[in-house]
Amino acid sequence: MKDRGVPYAGYKKKDLLTMCKLAADADVEVDPDGLQENIDGIIANKLQLDTGDCLPLPSACEGSADISYVPAITVIDIYNYLLNFSQYDHTMLCNYYKMEGCTMFQDGFVMDVQGVRFADHADYIAVKAKVRWLFYCLS
Repeated sequence: MKDRGVPYAGYKKKDLLTMCKLAADADVEVDPDGLQENIDGIIANKLQLDTGDCLPLPSACEGSADISYVPAITVIDIYNYLLNFSQYDHTMLCNYYKMEGCTMFQDGFVMDVQGVRFADHADYIAVKAKVRWLFYCLS
């Protein structure tokens, strides 16, 4: 689990075995050099605009529970977005569905969803939320 970057501290052996099986079934990629990715760097790259400007971290911005201005996003939109990355394919996304990961919001694992409007970049918005972890939640 450590090689896959999945948090595992504080779990009982039975839960760890379940997590390992789910990670294997979902084909969670093992970091080839055994090091976790630089999460801050990955986020910074995603927030970098074509103009060279960088959006602030959404987690550090004030959000609003009113997300009516957020464009509608469907499961098909998310599916097509994920297919653009080489580590995802149709089979892997089907496995994610079988793990019932797509129902986590309905099951109460995603809480306090907020929209963030960037003051200096009105064309961009972000959605942030708090997530309740459970032993089978993989990131």
